[in-house]
Amino acid sequence: PAEEAMPVTFKGDWGAKLMLAEGVLDNPRPAAIFALHCTPLAAPKTGAGAGVDAPLEVGKIGYAIGPASANSDRLRIIINGKLAHGSTPHKGVDAIAVAAQVINGIQLIRSRGTNTLEPVVVTIGMIEGGNRENIIADRVEMKGTVRTYSTQVRDQVIELLDRTIAGITTAHGATYELDYRKGYPSINNDRELAGKALSSISRIVGAESVIETIPGMGGEDFSYFADVIPGFYYRLGVANVDRGIVAGVHTAEFDVDEECLKVGVATMSAIVCDQLAP
Repeated sequence: PAEEAMPVTFKGDWGAKLMLAEGVLDNPRPAAIFALHCTPLAAPKTGAGAGVDAPLEVGKIGYAIGPASANSDRLRIIINGKLAHGSTPHKGVDAIAVAAQVINGIQLIRSRGTNTLEPVVVTIGMIEGGNRENIIADRVEMKGTVRTYSTQVRDQVIELLDRTIAGITTAHGATYELDYRKGYPSINNDRELAGKALSSISRIVGAESVIETIPGMGGEDFSYFADVIPGFYYRLGVANVDRGIVAGVHTAEFDVDEECLKVGVATMSAIVCDQLAP
């Protein structure tokens, strides 16, 4: 029965967490922490192109105040059915058919289960199941990711996942296992620190090249450090439209215009020097 399914479990064995546990920020204790990330595409928050990804070219800097990345979690769902011959489906419990219902059901978490003003992504990126074409599958495994900004919304999504999967599997006579792994938390850029850092950046690239962007739903383990001490994370433009360097990160076509290295070194040096100035 569904009530005997594996309970939701949580794991967080990430490198940055282990570094913190071992005292990486304790002796000496930094006053602030800064990071930049190569960014070929970003969506401006205001202006004519607001909300639409556009190339962030070399010489431009993107930033966000408050959330700058998402809680980045992983999930694994196993649907357990009952094996049967494909000619007698009534003698089995089709794990593939149930898995299809589960995928449809959990898409309603974003559209119907959470506040429409809160960003949420629920993605199933992998599914495996079945033995051959004429056998009712007794097991399907799915893997995916959940992205949120708010820890409260993250916990709400976990509850809705468990409730949705339990209801669907029970209705079809299947059972399930849900393994939910909490990953990187959302970066929350410190407002005061960001203001000072942006002043330093503007001095280097010019105020017109500093662009407030809509934060993406990617994950970033810098967030562990920024949770402990004030932090500011910004985006380094690496695109060059004229040279065709516009592909997104984590794609086979990703490239950077290496002139961005000069901008990255100059802006980060200015931030640090200004932060240390009496």
